[in-house]
Amino acid sequence: MDAGGVALVGAVAAVVGAAVGAGGAIGSAIVSGRKQATTQHQHWRRQIRRDAYVSFLGCIAPFQEIWRANRERDLLREDLPTGHADRLRGLVRDLDKAALVIELEGPPSVARSARAVERCLAEWQASTAVEALRAMRGAAPRTDLPSSDEMYDRANAAIEQFKEAARSAMGSSDNRADG
Repeated sequence: MDAGGVALVGAVAAVVGAAVGAGGAIGSAIVSGRKQATTQHQHWRRQIRRDAYVSFLGCIAPFQEIWRANRERDLLREDLPTGHADRLRGLVRDLDKAALVIELEGPPSVARSARAVERCLAEWQASTAVEALRAMRGAAPRTDLPSSDEMYDRANAAIEQFKEAARSAMGSSDNRADG
């Protein structure tokens, strides 16, 4: 092979090498870009879920405030304020709306826990209203139903289970995984 042939082979090898190198770089960039997009999407989903969980917990806080105020009124033997039952019903509606967002955003285990909290607090609201109405009428408390204190204890247990389910979902790197 003469010098021209060697130069031609060298040039072809350089072009092929550059093409392979460029192809590898492009392929690596595509794979890296897809991985980054997936990671960013997973982070975005976790943030959306976190916001939904925080909003749900924010809807729970007024119930706790009302429960403490009710305990004070009980100890002082004061009547419930006017509009108390309506306020509690409104809080249950707000909680229901927040639970719907969690059902949408998931995962299902957290949505089930949110619904359990909503049911417990709705039952507490109803038992509180019944107890207040019976007290206003001078009727004895019902013994065949749990007291509002027992209902509130159940609600607190459900709230703790919700928090644990939410923490577990937030710590999961694969948001599709669900127990």
